[in-house]
Amino acid sequence: MKKPTAAAREEKQPTSVQEWIDRELARDPEFRREVEETLMGMRIEQDVAALREMRGVTQAQLAQMLGVKQPVIGRIEAGRAQNIGIRMLVRIATALGGQVHLSIKPDPRPRRPIVLQGGQRSEVRGLPAGRKIAAG
Repeated sequence: MKKPTAAAREEKQPTSVQEWIDRELARDPEFRREVEETLMGMRIEQDVAALREMRGVTQAQLAQMLGVKQPVIGRIEAGRAQNIGIRMLVRIATALGGQVHLSIKPDPRPRRPIVLQGGQRSEVRGLPAGRKIAAG
């Protein structure tokens, strides 16, 4: 039986799925971006379903309020709808007596390189101290 090399011994095998995920997120910026986008989308879908259920409204009733078919609501809540617009989210929230709050905030974690189209790298930069982005 072969003895592991020093490099192989140093690369510790993950002891859990969470450790593997954490290692992959740290190692692969593209994977990290895809995971973060997916999780953000899932939160929105879960919020829509939770608000609808809290209001005691069925998917069919919500669809009727919005002038769409029930499967549209089902696809949105299941995460299978493509390119849901902010306007549709606002219509859903308004019909259910809710509100949509959209904000873009800097990630509090340390800055990491961003891979741009064509493989170029760029650093994420913050705004100068005291500078605010005006809503438009």
